[in-house]
Amino acid sequence: YMTRFGVYLCLFNMEDLLSSERSVREGCLAHVRHWLNCIAVHTLSEIEDSDGALIVRTAPVLIVGTRKDKVSSPAKHSECSTILYDAFNGHVAFKSVVLNEKAEGPRGSVTLNFFPVDCTQSRNDPTIRKLMSVVESEVDRSDYVHAEKPVLWLMIFDTLASLKRPFFPYSEVLRLATSYSLPEDKVPEMLQFLHDMGMLMWHD
Repeated sequence: YMTRFGVYLCLFNMEDLLSSERSVREGCLAHVRHWLNCIAVHTLSEIEDSDGALIVRTAPVLIVGTRKDKVSSPAKHSECSTILYDAFNGHVAFKSVVLNEKAEGPRGSVTLNFFPVDCTQSRNDPTIRKLMSVVESEVDRSDYVHAEKPVLWLMIFDTLASLKRPFFPYSEVLRLATSYSLPEDKVPEMLQFLHDMGMLMWHD
């Protein structure tokens, strides 16, 4: 279900990243690297920048550090941010990392490469509320969210979902779609869109 049509949160444990044990630190970085690699493999695409030039980007990525209840110091958050930058600034997915601007720093506000959160506080943690707002903004900025699609596609999907079955043969989906007057040659386009949105899995 990983496609370029999404915003991805990559979580790590700040205690592990700052651990005095090298193997724990390296394990934490390996975990982040694994998911950045997955995001790159599945979402890398060429897009036009504001000047019309083609650039290679992945879907937006927000790196999230957990255990802020244990690692609460802004100085430690800055240290984590530096470690992440040093480890991944050359990674193709890192170019798409959404920065945590105006975060609390040791001497005023700073920009971090990640969002340190206290999961025990849930929405009472101001960074979690900020994170939710940033995700919403990133989604809203994406072209695919505002692309117009036939409502017929969603009606067909709703019918498939209502049948509560784990899979359907393509021939059956084709019959259902044509019963809704969807032209046969438009069925693959509909299925690709539903796949890209994570609503079903379909591979041509």
